[in-house]
Amino acid sequence: MKDRMAKIKSKFNNLSKVRKAEIIIATMLSLTFIIASPVLAWFSYQRSVVTLAKVNSTARLTLKSGHEEDIIQFKISGIDVEQESGNRYADYVFSVEGKDVSNYRLQIAHTTNIKFNYEIYKAVESPNGTVKYLDIDQNTYYYSMAEKLDGAYVNRNNTITERNVGTAGYSAKSYDEGDDRQSFAEPLYWQSDEENPINPIQSPYNAYADNQSKEKEFLNYYVLHITWDEMKNDKETDIVYITAQVAK
Repeated sequence: MKDRMAKIKSKFNNLSKVRKAEIIIATMLSLTFIIASPVLAWFSYQRSVVTLAKVNSTARLTLKSGHEEDIIQFKISGIDVEQESGNRYADYVFSVEGKDVSNYRLQIAHTTNIKFNYEIYKAVESPNGTVKYLDIDQNTYYYSMAEKLDGAYVNRNNTITERNVGTAGYSAKSYDEGDDRQSFAEPLYWQSDEENPINPIQSPYNAYADNQSKEKEFLNYYVLHITWDEMKNDKETDIVYITAQVAK
């Protein structure tokens, strides 16, 4: 091994200065490449981590029922429009839970077979509240209604003044010929104020505000307030959807 190294050294010493310089520069470039390769790999790894972090973001937005129960407990059925008390309204509690969301909007979509009016109010759970909620174990909780959410229908048919009916502006046709869709089956869409989206952390409407274990989390209660004019019970049915969306 020593003899071989000596021969290489002797051969190198016999080279011209130009050839020696070329070999030294080539060796330095090789070393630079070897050193730089792990750095490039590290940057590639860092970019992968950033992408993964975006996909696995902790942000969430969930619709729930009253008293933090699953949304499956939110039921609107059997409204008696001829109730003996004479109160022409019905109230239903739901909530929006989330984390790492700065603001969001609510939407109601419903058919219009029954002449119901829908409004959403902010609410807080309180023993002095007037809106009653029964949980899955039939325990009773009360909620106080606060301010009404500002919003508007985005596809109301303004040519019909005596009731709310939707236009087909947000519907895709299944076919171009034949019968038209029944007007009361056309969904009517109401959206909360686009210019002033809901601030979920705003006190006193964040039920998690005093819970330090739920940092960056929130729970906002709402009451879906349904009203109607004098009418008779019949066999008509409406479909109602409530959705929550992160505001841009």
